[in-house]
Amino acid sequence: MSSSNTTSYEEYTYNLFAYEPNHVLPIVFACIVGASVVAHVLQNFYYSFWRITFMFYGGTVFTLGWILRAVASYYQENIGLYISQIVFILAGPPIYAAAEYNILGRLMHYLPMHAVFHPGRVFFVFVYIGIMVETLTGVGAGQLAGGVPGSTQYTVGGILIAITLILQGCVEVSFSSLVAVIHYRAWRAGNLAPNVKSASCCTALPH
Repeated sequence: MSSSNTTSYEEYTYNLFAYEPNHVLPIVFACIVGASVVAHVLQNFYYSFWRITFMFYGGTVFTLGWILRAVASYYQENIGLYISQIVFILAGPPIYAAAEYNILGRLMHYLPMHAVFHPGRVFFVFVYIGIMVETLTGVGAGQLAGGVPGSTQYTVGGILIAITLILQGCVEVSFSSLVAVIHYRAWRAGNLAPNVKSASCCTALPH
């Protein structure tokens, strides 16, 4: 009994996760995201278009994050793996968002008469905000993962993550609103071509 209790206590002490991590789902997510990266690269080769590479970078980072999560689920006492998988998983979506900011800028260039403001500023405004959010996310994730529950480092990390989630939510609402305004203006003016409709819908729906 004593040996069993001691083993259980040690496992609990050295388990960095606040829950029992799943071994299968991270592999499934890594395969799905990895497949999307491969499909995107093949599309780039097929169309010989390499101007929007954020999808590739974002997918690579996101896939690596889920691979690290799968490995970390078997080595729950490894703090390096634990911190890395959190940082990479949280860093992936903002890079995906940068790709959509690029698409919105190109959509405004294609329909300048319906643009809310200068098309050239869209990408830079959203990307700079995204860089700030991603930086805060990385710092917060590192603080949260490396801190002990109840410590100042852990609390600061949680606060930073909460702030970044709120900022990201505001950015996504603003982004979707801009896409909706362009879609509505083009529809009202009778300029809603099929390619514009599909681009605006595909850009706004994930948000």
